[in-house]
Amino acid sequence: MWHIFERFIIFLEYNYNMDKLDLKLISLLNEEDYTTKKLASKLKKKPETITKHIDNLIKTNTITHFYYNIDFTRLRFTQLKLYLKFYGIDKKDDFIKYLQKINNVIWIAELEGKYDLGFSILTKDLNEISSIFEKLSQNFGDIIQEKEFLITQESIFYNYDFSQKKKKDEIIHYYMPKEITSLKDNEIELLKAIAINLREPLHVIVNKHGIKYDCAHYLYKKLKTEKILRENKPHIDLEKIGFSLYKICINFKHYDEKIEKSLNALVKNNNNIIQYLKLIGHWDYEIEFITDNKKELKEFIDNFRQGFKNEIHDYFILEIEKEHLMKLIPF
Repeated sequence: MWHIFERFIIFLEYNYNMDKLDLKLISLLNEEDYTTKKLASKLKKKPETITKHIDNLIKTNTITHFYYNIDFTRLRFTQLKLYLKFYGIDKKDDFIKYLQKINNVIWIAELEGKYDLGFSILTKDLNEISSIFEKLSQNFGDIIQEKEFLITQESIFYNYDFSQKKKKDEIIHYYMPKEITSLKDNEIELLKAIAINLREPLHVIVNKHGIKYDCAHYLYKKLKTEKILRENKPHIDLEKIGFSLYKICINFKHYDEKIEKSLNALVKNNNNIIQYLKLIGHWDYEIEFITDNKKELKEFIDNFRQGFKNEIHDYFILEIEKEHLMKLIPF
């Protein structure tokens, strides 16, 4: 009961000054790399007003940080996901701090539901992953009660308009492509520099890291043109704008192309679903469901269970309590 009350107080504290302009601004920042001038034009406001609102969103940690979407599958990376249940939570913070030091780890979140923590790793080398997991087991094996290991085969992301409470078109589709791109050392160095200096102009970034501007500008345009480097996105503390994010993991009785097509249609047509993953592991699919009204989640689950009542073997729901890391550049 206290947990619910505490979240309600946080919601009131940060939403008292939250207006429609902030929600529209967050939605546009989430959509594309708009300059302040472009944002001002779209929202019909002065650039100074836009800057003030962005600064306030950052100051209140409503926007916790910015990160770049990259198409990591084009770079031959595979995403592995691990869900963990602990015997106790006394070492959970130490576990999170340990994960944050591993470059390959791109997402860490505290969860509520069947599991206590989830994290994702990008890798090209299973030996590297084996080494990481061995060290995790040596340091924290005594607190891990249960683990679920999943490989992402396909993933679709959608933008979400917080002011309209609906999703927009598909923005990025991860799958194992036919064409693999190998990055040169200078391209990797540029990505590293961009990853820790987000929202800064390119000439400022290269000066900080001693990279020649002409070379960096050429490489930057090349990575954008090839759609390896994609949007610069804000990471939003959803709780502070009154939204919650859930993961729904689904296991069907057997694979059937018709079932998959029906699920894809459901994902595409539902405004609350912002990510779809096809998995290899015990669970077949995972979808992310965003809402500011938990009744919407219940209605969706009821309809989903009824619509697939003869096909579902099992499912579970996880609520994202707190994300400690979100990045897509694994260097």
